Amino acid sequence: MNVRPLFDNVIVTKLELDDSKTAGGLILPDSAKETPDQAIVVAVGPGRKKPEGGREDMDVEVGDKIFLPPFAGQPIEWRMEPMRIVGQEDILAVIDG
Repeated sequence: MNVRPLFDNVIVTKLELDDSKTAGGLILPDSAKETPDQAIVVAVGPGRKKPEGGREDMDVEVGDKIFLPPFAGQPIEWRMEPMRIVGQEDILAVIDG
């Protein structure tokens, strides 16, 4: 059994980064960590339906590394792994390289 997002939704898994310290070694409290989250795309919907027929193209694909706002999307758990379902419009950027 697999999970398949609908329309222009994307399922992502958050990358855990060690951002508890600055480059200079200062330890940051959780309240100071309001930077965008990094995630990996694990599933992509087919795209939103166009009024004239067909579907809009998706700008991301499985395996893309992306930036999201800190609290974007709906948290889910699939096969005991925390994930998020987000709309394509919530994705801030794709990380190349």
